[in-house]
Amino acid sequence: MEPYLVFSDIDGTLVIDHQIVTPFTKRVIRELQQRDVIFYIATGRMYNLGKVIARQINDDARIIASNGAVIENEQGSVQHHLGHAALKAAYEITQSDPRLSAHFFTTDAAYYTRFRGLWHVMRGTSPVWGPKLLMTQSMI
Repeated sequence: MEPYLVFSDIDGTLVIDHQIVTPFTKRVIRELQQRDVIFYIATGRMYNLGKVIARQINDDARIIASNGAVIENEQGSVQHHLGHAALKAAYEITQSDPRLSAHFFTTDAAYYTRFRGLWHVMRGTSPVWGPKLLMTQSMI
């Protein structure tokens, strides 16, 4: 029989308090995996934060992160990057309207096009409270 794939969102679905996978959830996922189900967490979070959640489950839980830009498979992670033209266009659009802000992710940092005071910024697997990491024209 072909293996099944199960995908689950994290926030409001798989974890409580934005970071805790319950023992019940871990047990259910393990039972699925014992039936040859391949389990993925799917998240808009950056890869390293998705990895924190996946490793709470077990080493066989796979990750789709950064809204699909990073996909983990049995060989490791595959990253899909915006090309220079797409990144530049997105940046320029957000600069044309002060109400717009864009969020760009690497595997361990988030960049924002507007400073709006203190914000919860994630670097690696540790939260940092401080000003947002701003993306500037020179970064493009």
